[in-house]
Amino acid sequence: MAFFKTDDKKNEEPAFGAPSTPPPVNPAEKLVEMKDQGFSDNKISQNMQSEGYSPTETFDAMEQSGMRNAADLGQTPKPAAFPNEPPVYEGAAEDQIEEIAEAIIEEKWNELVKNVNKIIEWKDRTESRITQMEQKIKDIKSDFDNLHSAVLGKVGEYDQNLTNIGAEIKAMEKVFQKLLPTFSENVSELSRLTKDLKKKK
Repeated sequence: MAFFKTDDKKNEEPAFGAPSTPPPVNPAEKLVEMKDQGFSDNKISQNMQSEGYSPTETFDAMEQSGMRNAADLGQTPKPAAFPNEPPVYEGAAEDQIEEIAEAIIEEKWNELVKNVNKIIEWKDRTESRITQMEQKIKDIKSDFDNLHSAVLGKVGEYDQNLTNIGAEIKAMEKVFQKLLPTFSENVSELSRLTKDLKKKK
């Protein structure tokens, strides 16, 4: 896409120098000033862009300057066109209008690309955060499973210890059952001997 082409005739135009007074802020005034100095539409567009004016501002300034020139010459400005009628741009050649339109389209396209890139960046950040959250959930589930397994292991170990203690108590109970009669007999015999000793005294 070509923007603001120049031809051999433009080499004969006077170079645009810095004005003695500060440049006007209004782009329409800037455009009129350059027209008064003899610049062509293409050269004006190039200078306007080099000084920071956007293609949209340049396009609007050309339209405004055409209406102002008609008023300055004492001519009656043309009435505004109806919505269904094509717009009429005074003082702009057909190729210049096409180039400005292409510049405006390019400007809007660049803005659209920037907005799309922002959406893509937001999407990537969101997907990254979702992935991190999923990983954290997996880690928490893994920790919970490990804790659950550890608790079950401790419970099983405690149950096994209780079973072992119960078995030991039963074994001691059997031992006591065997030793108790003998122990009772010994106690009875010791008591009898104690009584006999007391009688002999």
